Amino acid sequence: MKPRKIRIIGCSGSGKTWLGIRLAERLGLERLDLDDIFWNNGPDSFGARADPGQRDAALEKFVSRDGWVIEGVYHQWTAATFEKADLIIILKPGVITSTLRILARFLRRRLGLDISKKKESLKGLMELLKWNISYRRDDMKQIEKTAGSFTGKAMVFSGKKEITRFLESLR
Repeated sequence: MKPRKIRIIGCSGSGKTWLGIRLAERLGLERLDLDDIFWNNGPDSFGARADPGQRDAALEKFVSRDGWVIEGVYHQWTAATFEKADLIIILKPGVITSTLRILARFLRRRLGLDISKKKESLKGLMELLKWNISYRRDDMKQIEKTAGSFTGKAMVFSGKKEITRFLESLR
């Protein structure tokens, strides 16, 4: 049976959005990028956190649907997404891979080649690269421990070939 509720998590540059889009399209599910509810990315407030009450309400509303793909780095305030998911996907590419992806994404956005509303500054890029190292070192341990408590629901992918095989298995 194909999963109807999928939670994707991994560090920045791990491929969460790429995979989330493909899974949502392939399975006919709606997708939520957790950044869209965590950050208040209005024209005058880029980089400001959204109100936690509004953020949590938006997540609860989305999770109540019959099917979904949710992707993002967040794990503490999104515990319900792990519990309600049919499938938890943990993405763990190498540090060089994720760093190069972050840099390439930054350049695409700066050159206007990415339609994303996310527009990091150079300072923000540096902070993200530094944060990503600590996330990989600290948060991923907790995420794997949490996902491990959901026996049979978690899959870990470290490379694109594994992900491609998985996507092909859903046809």
